Amino acid sequence: MAAAIIPFPPLRSPAPSLPDAGLDISVDQLLRLRHQLLDHRDFIVQNTRAGGLTVQVGTALCEVIEALARCIDIVVFVVSSDMP
Repeated sequence: MAAAIIPFPPLRSPAPSLPDAGLDISVDQLLRLRHQLLDHRDFIVQNTRAGGLTVQVGTALCEVIEALARCIDIVVFVVSSDMP
């Protein structure tokens, strides 16, 4: 599988789509994703017709995690004690 960076946008940016492909996420990419999610907690993830993900300003972090878990074989989230 090819590596794919998940480009979560700043809060005011348009939402990107991921290509319809298997995702192989590196530890560095997961850590970057975690920091992006901690910085911007109000995202909603929807499945696109192409089978990728669209990230939009919207609902909750748990929906992002659930949607990612459906698309990635193994997801490791490092949870720090400073998270609410």
